[in-house]
Amino acid sequence: MVIPELDVLLAYIEATHERYQSFLKSFTEADLDSPVSASEPLMTIGAALRHGITHKNNHHGQIDYIRGLQEEEWDLPRGTGVVLQYRSA
Repeated sequence: MVIPELDVLLAYIEATHERYQSFLKSFTEADLDSPVSASEPLMTIGAALRHGITHKNNHHGQIDYIRGLQEEEWDLPRGTGVVLQYRSA
């Protein structure tokens, strides 16, 4: 398995972030109860967003746990409980 260079990964993260921001701005609060698609009428936009946030937080906790097993003194900086903001090169 080849791991892409850091600049490629950062460009991907930045592009994904911009696309997600555009997506969030594309609908209103009233749209949150709308289905994501006709094939999934019970999955609303609001439910999909809630699922995405919960899913991300679950993985964040798993990563924190593994990092703690690898480095006994590892911890997030004080005042943070989320992924730290990145800076593009």
